[in-house]
Amino acid sequence: GERFDTAVFIGHNLGLIASAENAPRFFDAARALVGSGGRIVGTSLDPYGPGNEDHLRYHDWNRERGRIPGQATIRVRYRQLTTEWFDWLFVSQEELASLAAASGWKLVEATEPDPSYMAVLTPD
Repeated sequence: GERFDTAVFIGHNLGLIASAENAPRFFDAARALVGSGGRIVGTSLDPYGPGNEDHLRYHDWNRERGRIPGQATIRVRYRQLTTEWFDWLFVSQEELASLAAASGWKLVEATEPDPSYMAVLTPD
């Protein structure tokens, strides 16, 4: 029955949100960890900073498929080991606030994107 005060997602690990469709599941799991009085502290990368043409084309391709532009499908490889493909979400602060609000959370504080930023969210 005990809960944590804070769930920490550093190293751009707010990317675990994965997608707009998965956001409610992510925020529900966080609420189970911290309860109504806790918070999330995490970092992400604003994908809209200066980038190269490949990134811009990937954003456009995501938009065409109805995905958030900064949603990436990746896998991890270490020597001969490789994970399955999975989604990772890089979002602007505005997108994070919107996804959080739809799941009953509120973005209460954020650092200036450079392009990484830290965010603090609390249950609404």
